[in-house]
Amino acid sequence: MRYQYEQIDYQVDLPIKIFTHTVERFPYHWHEATEILFVLEGELEIRVNQDDYHLRMGDIFLVNGNELHFINSRTAFGKTHVLALQFDSRYFKKQGIDIEQKRFYLNSREVGAGSMSVLNEIKYILANMMDLVLNRKKLYHLKIKIMLLDLVVILLEHFEVPTQTKNKQIENDQRLLEILQYMNTHCLEAHIGLQDIAKEFSLNPQYLSRYFKLNVGVSLKKYLDNMRLNKSLFALRTTDETVTEIALKFGFSDSKAYYRVFKEVLGITPMQYREHYRIEIEKGITKDYLSINSKESFVNLFKHLERKNISGLSYFHQKH
Repeated sequence: MRYQYEQIDYQVDLPIKIFTHTVERFPYHWHEATEILFVLEGELEIRVNQDDYHLRMGDIFLVNGNELHFINSRTAFGKTHVLALQFDSRYFKKQGIDIEQKRFYLNSREVGAGSMSVLNEIKYILANMMDLVLNRKKLYHLKIKIMLLDLVVILLEHFEVPTQTKNKQIENDQRLLEILQYMNTHCLEAHIGLQDIAKEFSLNPQYLSRYFKLNVGVSLKKYLDNMRLNKSLFALRTTDETVTEIALKFGFSDSKAYYRVFKEVLGITPMQYREHYRIEIEKGITKDYLSINSKESFVNLFKHLERKNISGLSYFHQKH
């Protein structure tokens, strides 16, 4: 099984990243952010650890931070459209709310009819957050932060679940996550490798090599190169730095090593990738910020800009 770390680039001055995208197939990956998915069109399969879920248009699903998950479209190419909200749990410590160690279970397909007003409120929040970010409405930073607090209160009141007692599998996953987190933090250091990581975790290098390959499915070196490559893609798309500069900046020994890994993983050269995916930055938003073009998707999202039934919500949720 191959795990991939996803680095979250939050909005400027906000502890969130909210975007729409077309889902095809995203292999097992993990990120530190809590993520809420709202299916706007089509159907998708999501697997969290060993559990499978089938989501349809209108469904909402939450992935906790550091949960290994896999996403796959269940409809024709380009027909599954999703809004994703990712938020940084560490932000809430400043507000006196510690949710980093809390876990939530939100799968709208398992929510009873009596709780539909709660789901409608979440959809209302997601639609308005997207509208605020896209249109840069007056005081949008403050309004988004208020809505984010509203959202977290809803999660705490309605969707918090007890933290599971660790069994052997969870302990193994936790150790793997700690190794991956360490690799993510230090992978831009060109000389870090198996020996350094083994020493950090007081492991025999040969044991770590076997353990990593068994649990991740590829060698530690190959995974480290993939992690560096993943981190380099944003710079390749959005800066004028040379390929050599980017290669060195993101931990590769030279441009040849970068080209080799690039071709092996993506099947094209860095320059071909840059040409194909190049984006221009305007007013802090990329031109292709909306990576889906379906008008129907946005109709399905923005029909939630007005509140529906809020009778089941607390006074706090009804007022801003």
